[in-house]
Amino acid sequence: MTITESTAARTGVWFVGARGSVATTAVAGCAAVTAGLHPPTGMVTETPPF
Repeated sequence: MTITESTAARTGVWFVGARGSVATTAVAGCAAVTAGLHPPTGMVTETPPF
């Protein structure tokens, strides 16, 4: 089986919590950055060392 380009680009995240408010906020923020609605300012992985 080969990994297609669309499969390789996907990443899943599993948040465990009591009511999901932090997970919902984090996923909404990631979706906003992915959609280009907000710049990735303040994201540690966007700094030059990474």
